[in-house]
Amino acid sequence: MKKLTGKQQKELDNHVQLLLEQKDYLWHEPTTNDLIMITNKLLDYDRWFLARGATKAYWKFVADVYTGIEFPYLQRQDLWRVIMSQPKAEQVMTTKERHYFEKLPNEFEVYRGGICDQSLSWTLDKKIAEFFSNRTGKFEEVKKTFLPSHIFTKTVNKENCIGYLDRGKEQEILIKYWEVT
Repeated sequence: MKKLTGKQQKELDNHVQLLLEQKDYLWHEPTTNDLIMITNKLLDYDRWFLARGATKAYWKFVADVYTGIEFPYLQRQDLWRVIMSQPKAEQVMTTKERHYFEKLPNEFEVYRGGICDQSLSWTLDKKIAEFFSNRTGKFEEVKKTFLPSHIFTKTVNKENCIGYLDRGKEQEILIKYWEVT
């Protein structure tokens, strides 16, 4: 892999910081297109950026975009899989979230309310899954799929998870759905 000089790394970090500061000015609510734009700018600058694990600022932005999107599984699921498959994707977690995740048993049950079980977003709380199952059928984006909403349950190993997010108090577990049956 390409190794950056100290000067190049500082320049890259400054570029990332500038993009993240502009985010609040340019976008009221982040979208997958915002994430694509920033990721492409970073990859234009240094194509090994994601492979190296990026910076905490980048992963914080990824988490902000992901948690800010209403239906990530309907909006560029392929992009989310690529991004969340990168080394150090667990950096989407805050320190507090990381500590919580580390305390979870190696195997645990997760729930999902929606139309599809092939998604990153699951929860530790069945009541939250029930809320999303009931709510999902009310959105036009979901009605276009012609699929009924369900509550899905899976037992997952911690090694098949990216991490834990609790930004919306949803006790969200990000699972590597492409590795879990």
